[in-house]
Amino acid sequence: MTSIQTGASLAKEIFPVLGAVGISFLRIVFAAILLILVFRPWRKRMDRNQLQAIILYGVSLGGMNVLFYLALERMPLGITVALEFVGPLAVSIFSSRRKIDLFWALLAIIGIFLVMPIFHVEKSDLDPLGILFALASACFWAFYMVFGKRARSFISAGRLVSLGMVVAALTLLPLYLMTENKLEALNFEVLQSSLCVGLLSSAIPYFLESYVIEALPLTTFGILMSLEPVIAALLGIFLLQENITFLQWSAIGCIILASMGSSLVTRRETPPPDLPN
Repeated sequence: MTSIQTGASLAKEIFPVLGAVGISFLRIVFAAILLILVFRPWRKRMDRNQLQAIILYGVSLGGMNVLFYLALERMPLGITVALEFVGPLAVSIFSSRRKIDLFWALLAIIGIFLVMPIFHVEKSDLDPLGILFALASACFWAFYMVFGKRARSFISAGRLVSLGMVVAALTLLPLYLMTENKLEALNFEVLQSSLCVGLLSSAIPYFLESYVIEALPLTTFGILMSLEPVIAALLGIFLLQENITFLQWSAIGCIILASMGSSLVTRRETPPPDLPN
């Protein structure tokens, strides 16, 4: 989680040069190359249904990433990550029939409500479009989890994420080609920074995740993942000099409590919330 959010902090500093779409595309391209070299996913052939599952997984991965960066371009890191957590939280709640999950859903709704601009009067109000991008990214994170669970029934986590990164890169390629200064901005320094973002935000955490999801109980994994908005907020403060208001901290707290509570009572068969971003 620290690796992912450090990479996100570095990516945000490159936004003025490449934009959210540009850095998202380059990050995924570099991550795809690195993960393919590690996991060598070409060693096993797949049928049409398996390829379809991987394509849906990869498209969800690409959409989740670019929407997250579009939101991050407009909002603090901690708030963006917290809102994106609504995706896996929704999957967890909808896959359970426990009444207590209604309470966790209510907490998450309160958290979303607290970050809405209606509560703020300062010029540093959260961008409404940024909020929409973050919630859209949450939806794609939910799709990513659902399609990822389906694909993991016939392929290992490492091979899946490496193939998914390739599909994600192809998905974002048309968007990248439509951006301005796509070639002029690609100097050595920018490419070097993009490679670092790909390592920190994708290659390293996804490589670790391929082992972590097999080694940790679901409840432990979910509770630890719930801490990610706090890690993101703190790194945003120290690395990006971002300001988080008391009301925004309260929103982050509501979403974290909802995620932790849902993890504590979720049934064993519910899939863990895969690492995003």
